[in-house]
Amino acid sequence: MTVRLYGLSNCDQVRKARKWLEAESIAFEFVDFRKPAFTPESVQNWLTQARRDQIVNPASKAWKHLSETEQSDLMASDDQTFGQTLHAQPTLIKRPVLETDHSLIFRFNAEAYTGAFAK
Repeated sequence: MTVRLYGLSNCDQVRKARKWLEAESIAFEFVDFRKPAFTPESVQNWLTQARRDQIVNPASKAWKHLSETEQSDLMASDDQTFGQTLHAQPTLIKRPVLETDHSLIFRFNAEAYTGAFAK
């Protein structure tokens, strides 16, 4: 099974998720939003599996710095524009993002993670 954890290395929720995965002996690839391994295609793939409101973090400073018009325009934009914007401003994304062959989970939640790896 392919397991990727996306986020920012200095994010507390990402650290919790990494510790949980390590404690459960689950091998994973960490993809930092600010490194070249994070591509716009990643966000495009998420859009095929999740709604925009599941991806965007309305509590983030980046979101709060957008005007209401900019927020509305982003949420109404086409998938390509939406994906490119989130790729360029990854702090708009709920962190961390856990991606497996059969699940996509935004934000760390031990119960949801346990369910994703249940045999």
